[in-house]
This record gives sequence, structure tokens and C-alpha cells, in this order.
Amino acid sequence: CQKDQDRILAEFASLTGDYCRKMDMKGIEVYNGGWGSKTPPTLQTFPRFVDAIDGLDYILADLGRHDMTTPGTANYMLGDTAVFHTLTRFQVWSNSEETERNDMDVANAWLLNEITSNAPTERPGFMSAMAVSWYYFPTWLKDLQEKLPDNYVVVAPHDLARLFRENESLRMKEKQN
Repeated sequence: CQKDQDRILAEFASLTGDYCRKMDMKGIEVYNGGWGSKTPPTLQTFPRFVDAIDGLDYILADLGRHDMTTPGTANYMLGDTAVFHTLTRFQVWSNSEETERNDMDVANAWLLNEITSNAPTERPGFMSAMAVSWYYFPTWLKDLQEKLPDNYVVVAPHDLARLFRENESLRMKEKQN
């Protein structure tokens, strides 16, 4: 029932906050379902985490781009917390033989296309992209980074949040003038 779901989410957010404080973490990833799941999460989902985690810098959301997520709706501020919905999907394999091949060139060509096809067209653009952690190796990510167009810059999540926050602040100042 909805009451139990609300209570469980509140408890989970509180426990997440406790562990974030213990580990001095300022950002979280909330995988609220794959792209076939309901999107976006309920309006209470992310505020629960923002309320439970003092100084939460960012939330990386989703396990792949949901159908309704676009570059224009993917990123926003929730109070002082930057929220980034994933703008890429991950390659789906139909059998274990495909995953056993571990072909970096094929996987990176696919993900590079996902990134460039779904990136914001307005600059500066901000994007959360994901590679499937149980398939990708660090050397693959380095190779992918080298193949990105020159106008793409790979940054750590905390830098993405800082840059997005700075850009949002500038946009607000421009609107006021």
C-alpha cells in the first residue's frame, strides 16, 4: 500500500543519509528503474534524499534514459542539490555469448553514438551518461573518452554538479537583468 511505500522510502533515505555522513559522501546514485519503468520517479522520491542528507551535492538518477527524458528535462536543481537524469541507454545483449566477447571497439562505438545522439544541443550542455559497470573496464572508459568529440569534456560527478550550479546561477542572473 502507498502508506507502506512512503514509510519504507523515508527509512531508506534516512539510512542512506546516515551512511553518506559516515563516509563523507556528498552525492548519490538513485537507480529508480530501467528505461522501461515509470518515469520520472514520484515527486516525493528525490526530496526525501535531499531532506535526509545534509549538504547533498548531486543525485545521479536512472538506469538508462527513460522515454520521457530529454536534454531539456534531464537536469535541474532541487534546492541546492543538482539532479541529473541519465541521457544514454545501455546496450542490451540477448545471450551470454554476446557479453563474453567483450569487444571494446563495438561497445564504445555504440555508447559513443548514444552520447552524441542524446547530448544537449544548447551549450554549455550537461549530461549524465552511463556504461554498464559489469561489462565495461576502466581502459574502455579511457578509450571512449579519447574518442569523444573535442567539444565534450568528461568530468567527475561533483564537478558536473558544480559547473551546472554555476551555469544555473548565471542563467538566473541573466533573467533578472
